[in-house]
Amino acid sequence: MSTSSLIILIGPERVGKSTVGQLLATRLGWPFIDLRKRAAPYYAELGHSQQAADQAWDGGLEGFLHYQAPFEVHAVARFLQEQDDPGVLELGASQVALPDDQLTARLAQLLQPYQPIILLLPSPDHEASIQVLDERGYVFYEGVELTEHFVRHHSNHDLAKLRLYTKGKTPEESCAELLPQLDPRAAEVFLIGPMGAGKSTLGKLLAAQLGRPQVSLDQIRWDYYKEIGYDAAVQRAISEREGFAGVYRYWKPFEIHAVERALQEHHGCVMDFGAGHSVHEDPAAFERIHRLLAPHPNVVLLLPSPDPDEAIALLRERTPFKVNGVPFTRYLVTHPAFQQLATQVVYTQGKTPEEICVEIL
Repeated sequence: MSTSSLIILIGPERVGKSTVGQLLATRLGWPFIDLRKRAAPYYAELGHSQQAADQAWDGGLEGFLHYQAPFEVHAVARFLQEQDDPGVLELGASQVALPDDQLTARLAQLLQPYQPIILLLPSPDHEASIQVLDERGYVFYEGVELTEHFVRHHSNHDLAKLRLYTKGKTPEESCAELLPQLDPRAAEVFLIGPMGAGKSTLGKLLAAQLGRPQVSLDQIRWDYYKEIGYDAAVQRAISEREGFAGVYRYWKPFEIHAVERALQEHHGCVMDFGAGHSVHEDPAAFERIHRLLAPHPNVVLLLPSPDPDEAIALLRERTPFKVNGVPFTRYLVTHPAFQQLATQVVYTQGKTPEEICVEIL
């Protein structure tokens, strides 16, 4: 591809690359290319495995990014090698903000002949950019932000036999408080609650104290999902169309099946549920979960506070994905690769996509 006939847009998530890129492409009469949607065949050339990618999430977002990074650089290299037509190219944030210096240097080498490479950011001030992007990052489900949905929804409150409020307590203190409340006659302990409540951490401590195995449902769920037709390709297509809220809706029947199968296969354990496994809007689905947990006295709801508003505020502070201990939005905004690769920087705060398009042109 001629370096003069390619405009490359880079920047963190939710900054508007796709919207601006499509406007630019329309104005120029060029195709718009989102490399994330073109990358799968290039990943396959390097032996990418969706199963391995899913397993990499056991190490959190950081583990996934380390697995994915070589495939992202390979996809960029192969796309630039193959394409001969002009276009507006969007690179995904994780295709640029790589967790490895050698791969970052390789990407810089690949993109060096190309300009303009345009970095979109809300503001020249990093803190202002992070605030703007975090505000755009809330996930809404059925009109309610997801953390609020999990905290306020009746499901967890109806299922719980015990409640533990963790604000101001260390995990060890929470564990010591909960142990005397557990029914010693019951073989299993189930921990439910929203994202960031500390279910896995407390589960590990409880399992050690009780001398029982710990089972984290989020880590074993995928094989159960596949038993009734879960398809990663379908999930990716839904994610592209509808975002995480659509994926969450897709997961619901698989989550119920996973709970049923986990209770069949794992006994005498401390089991922490994923946030969505115990929360169901459909009355029939909730009744299935209720029947499964009803015989068990040690069903513990974890929340930071009995005040829902305070719990929501505390959980929003805890739940951002982190890379190298840094919240993901900050990791992206401050990653040096964006500034090093960009030949132009356009600040978007207070501008419409149409105004940004005109400024770039």
